[in-house]
Amino acid sequence: MTDASSTYEQCRKSLEELSSWYAQHRGGRNEATTRVQLIDRLFFECLGWSRDDMTAEDYHGGEFADYVFSAPRKLLIVEAKKEGSYFELPSGMENVEYSLKTLSKDYPNVKSAIEQVADYCYKRGVPNAAVCNGHQVVAFIALRLDMPALEGRALVFPSLQFMSDHFLDLWQALSKKGIEGKKLQDRLGQRKQQEPPQKLSQSILGYPGIKGRNIVQTDLQILSEVVIEDITRSREIEEMFLKECYCQSGALSQYSLTTKSILEARYSALFSPTEQGPTLVPAVTKHGMSPDLLAESLSRRPILLIGDVGVGKSIFIRNLIKIDASSVAKNSITLYIDFGSQATLSQDLRSSIFTSLTHQLREEYGVDIEERNFVRGVYDKDLKGFKASIYGDLAKQNPELFMEKEIAFLESKINDRQEFLSRCLQHLSKGRKQQIIVILDNSDQRDEKTQQDVFLIAQELAERWSVIVFVALRPETSIIRKKLVPSRPTMLRLIR
Repeated sequence: MTDASSTYEQCRKSLEELSSWYAQHRGGRNEATTRVQLIDRLFFECLGWSRDDMTAEDYHGGEFADYVFSAPRKLLIVEAKKEGSYFELPSGMENVEYSLKTLSKDYPNVKSAIEQVADYCYKRGVPNAAVCNGHQVVAFIALRLDMPALEGRALVFPSLQFMSDHFLDLWQALSKKGIEGKKLQDRLGQRKQQEPPQKLSQSILGYPGIKGRNIVQTDLQILSEVVIEDITRSREIEEMFLKECYCQSGALSQYSLTTKSILEARYSALFSPTEQGPTLVPAVTKHGMSPDLLAESLSRRPILLIGDVGVGKSIFIRNLIKIDASSVAKNSITLYIDFGSQATLSQDLRSSIFTSLTHQLREEYGVDIEERNFVRGVYDKDLKGFKASIYGDLAKQNPELFMEKEIAFLESKINDRQEFLSRCLQHLSKGRKQQIIVILDNSDQRDEKTQQDVFLIAQELAERWSVIVFVALRPETSIIRKKLVPSRPTMLRLIR
């Protein structure tokens, strides 16, 4: 607050000095001199803009705009005019706010300047416009939804002394802070909110209230809570249930298509024998963004399913794996961790996840990662390097001691559980030509810290382990709300 206040007061003082200097140095300056001696000083010394915020002679569509101010996107265009009679406002103006039609009616040069800068703003998508000859300013909204821009109103400052006397109005309208805060729109009506229409529920007699259920409604409620919820968890009929009962909206269909493209692109990049290496594809086609480009760019990021608890994130994943992307999933090793039912995960999260992945590999895919031959296969290259080391001479001179050293070497590798499991998954993926999919589901049912830890683990798995990772989070989690992510993940937002 102190910094903002001091900036405001310093700019006011600078404007007073500029006004005093101008009173002693009036003259018929051309446009270039007007810019250097007056307009630059007004905006950079008196209105809080820096030269890094401004682009001079901004080119677009064969036209050059004098000043384009950005914070960080383009927010204001100022059309500069020379000092003198070319741009004189009517004498005796005491108000700040005037109709643009009034300003343009008797002064064709004013009208021409206003129309010129309004056209620049329209073509560039810049919301605010101003015309300035160094000692006078007209500011208005150039992009409006409620009316044509030139039928609106403008803030008019006919002299530097008038600007000094009405500095708060000038600051709110044209300073960097004022433009960022959309104060000009507030003042001239662009952001004035209309009263929303009356809710339809207000026309219902007795609303809000409780309506008694009849026997059919009660039976349906019991059926949905007791029977249907259990059906969705039955592996025997899960695929049939998803085919017959799962209903996708347009957004969910697009999410499934995008995710399937990611899985296909990932598999093709890893195992396709016809892969030709990098190719050029159009970024945008007549059907929208290229799915190949999108999939390739997102394949090494965790896929976040954002939505409130109960919105359908789990069923979306299951439908994706079992139905929509089943052809890809059949060539994948899918490892699923349910944070909603596995309470032990709350102790040592990282170790528990690795233990669960190890258990699933053994029970569902018949892979015991600690089995002797498998471990030696994983570290085959390392063992060859070990044999070529200083211990290699023991292989012939003392085979038993060499074997002990070799076992100790492998034991040290296995004890680093994180690196060991990563190497095992890479070995398994290459050996079976199957990509690895890890699903971290129902973490949104845990506390916020657990969700953040799960996300960071998912980020590591996706980037360093080269696996596809799905993770469910709540939208109010701080890591999502405050965008506290190391790199931008793929986010699919599911709504009820």
